[in-house]
Amino acid sequence: MKKIIVAISALIISSSISFADIAVGVTANFASLDTSGTQTLKDTGAKTSASASEDVTIPELFIEYINPNHGATIGIAFIPSQELGNKSRAEAVVTPDKADDDSGTNIAKADLADHMMVYAAYPIYGPLYVMGGVSIAEIVTQETLTTGSTYGNEDVLGGTIGIGLRGSVPYIGDSGAYVKLEGTFTDYEDIELKSGVVDAVTGQANTVTAETEVTAVKLSLGWKF
Repeated sequence: MKKIIVAISALIISSSISFADIAVGVTANFASLDTSGTQTLKDTGAKTSASASEDVTIPELFIEYINPNHGATIGIAFIPSQELGNKSRAEAVVTPDKADDDSGTNIAKADLADHMMVYAAYPIYGPLYVMGGVSIAEIVTQETLTTGSTYGNEDVLGGTIGIGLRGSVPYIGDSGAYVKLEGTFTDYEDIELKSGVVDAVTGQANTVTAETEVTAVKLSLGWKF
């Protein structure tokens, strides 16, 4: 999936270079991450739900191509890694002498790694523009579970919509510097992860389903060449 997104991005951008200004920049992404999920146990089928919210400031890099005639923009933004949050839960001792007792503290943690978004923006009135994008990232799990189970990683897609303002930087003149202020909302697709250990009786694995939404305010500084 990542290769497909990269190939499509390269095709779109290469077809745009001939008529556009090239720009690069950095973004301070002030984001609120909301993640919710449900775990289904392999032995009993019991379900446990939890959610985690985290406010973070994420550094972001971008390169974009701006049409000098009407300001339409195509770009790519990249975030190396971002923690989605963590949760811990204590397991009670049901039968203290049981050999396979799973009592202890379970810790669930996940990161959003190698996040790349392909986006397009179009001016609607003066400096005001609307934007939309498609993201691809990897959910990296880093859990510590008393059962010894581990969960694999999985690629996830996300869709972004937003609105923003773009303007030149005061007192810098014709240097090509500009600023952007955006408000965005991103909804990532639901994922399902299965543990690497199955129950000896049921033959089932622990299953975790989760979804993440991100609301963000972004302040960017870019330079056109």
